[in-house]
Amino acid sequence: MENKTIISNIVAILKEVYEDDRQNTNDVVVSSSSPIVGPQAIISSRGLVEVMLLVEEYAEDELGIEFNWQNDATLSERRSVFKTPQTLAEHLILLKREAA
Repeated sequence: MENKTIISNIVAILKEVYEDDRQNTNDVVVSSSSPIVGPQAIISSRGLVEVMLLVEEYAEDELGIEFNWQNDATLSERRSVFKTPQTLAEHLILLKREAA
């Protein structure tokens, strides 16, 4: 699977969650650089959990890799792979390469 496809799929997941997030009152264009965690995050904490679960499912079903989001580095604001869809996709690409 091409890297661009993985990034597009992560953006689509975030967009779906953003649109369903009941606490969302802003109109934001969801892109590969949209913040997922931190004070500028475009989704609520509930939305973040939803993104984590959907990405875990996507990683297993579509990429054939195990994605463990339940560690300190994953959720750390500074080091998180959930900073943006781009950083998350890069992490999944790395995991896929390592699994190959």
